[in-house]
Amino acid sequence: MAKTINEILIEALSFTGLPVLPDFYAEAGERYFTFNPVLDRPVVSGDDGPVELVGEYQLHYFCPLDEDYLDMQRRVRRALLDAGATYPEITDASVQDGQIRHVVFTFEIENDYDLADDDE
Repeated sequence: MAKTINEILIEALSFTGLPVLPDFYAEAGERYFTFNPVLDRPVVSGDDGPVELVGEYQLHYFCPLDEDYLDMQRRVRRALLDAGATYPEITDASVQDGQIRHVVFTFEIENDYDLADDDE
């Protein structure tokens, strides 16, 4: 059976040893990842409906503001690419007067799970 996007992302980021959870999670500690769908759309359609779905996702990395995050950013980009995602765009969404760095990875990934037969 095809894996869900949640399973793919959690598995891809397991190397970090940090919590990786869908949607918002505020109790994970100083360092953690959350992710959310932005858009899920068919990119190839046939006579009976969609043949291929692609989802746009955001992965959020939270860590202390004074921590050097660039190595983690590089490794996460590579892990997402290896998991089948497009090369992520990165936005620093940190709040200027906050103590937490918030790095947002935006990418697309094929969603085979929603189109899989229940028998697979």
